[in-house]
Amino acid sequence: MGGGVIIRLTRLRRYRKQHWAYILSMQIGLIFLGMVVGGMTLTSPTNAYFNDSEKVAMTIPVGSWDTGEDDKWDKSSLKFISQKGTCDELAAIIQNGKDAKAMKGPVKYEVYWISKGNPKNGSNLASGQIPALQSGGKHTLTYKPEKSGNYMFKAYQRPDHPGKGELWSEAITISCKAPAETEKEKSGKQQEEAKSNDSKKAKAAENNVKSESNKSRSAPDKTQTAEKSSDEKQVTESKDGSGDKNQEVKKLNKEEQSKAPEGEVKQDDNQSIQQDTTKK
Repeated sequence: MGGGVIIRLTRLRRYRKQHWAYILSMQIGLIFLGMVVGGMTLTSPTNAYFNDSEKVAMTIPVGSWDTGEDDKWDKSSLKFISQKGTCDELAAIIQNGKDAKAMKGPVKYEVYWISKGNPKNGSNLASGQIPALQSGGKHTLTYKPEKSGNYMFKAYQRPDHPGKGELWSEAITISCKAPAETEKEKSGKQQEEAKSNDSKKAKAAENNVKSESNKSRSAPDKTQTAEKSSDEKQVTESKDGSGDKNQEVKKLNKEEQSKAPEGEVKQDDNQSIQQDTTKK
């Protein structure tokens, strides 16, 4: 057994030595074939086939992050599409644009009035809120006027809107007459007028009574004043008369003194002095 194995090994060695080129080429060919097959399996797609298949559609969320978009413009855009008004009510329709996105919150509106001219330069009468509107959504603003003049609605856009941030409606002009008076109001006015007339008549009568009483009081006062004035005139006349007499007496005395002797003149002078003192 052992010798037979040795003989076979020697034959193989001889065969290899004789046919070494053929064996080498076979080995190279096998290696090249293995490389080709391996490359094909690596580059070609792998498809799995099943006899029973079912399609399932689903979405898998990857994740969400806060980018601060809530603080920015929500892509909404408001505009007034119509306005009208009567003495009973004013109305204006506002719309969120059809190409715009839904509003994320409400906005403010105001009502302005002026008697003549542009209401933008007038006074703010009222204000309110416009609710959040969807794309293309509409909302009607209303106001009950109390006086004639020109009115306008003013609305505000959402924060960070690229425009002016505000918009105005067209001017609404109304001219209202005073409402007709009811029968109750007329009767009430008539009663008030009657009361006022009665009060005026009563005041006039009181004034007449007062004036008559004043006249009656003033009459005796006038008589008294007349009597006083007459008395005063008499006194003054008496004074004037006595003065004139005194002057005449003095003149006569002087003339007599010039004619009489010196002794008599002295006596006359003494008498005149005594008379003057007694008068005083």
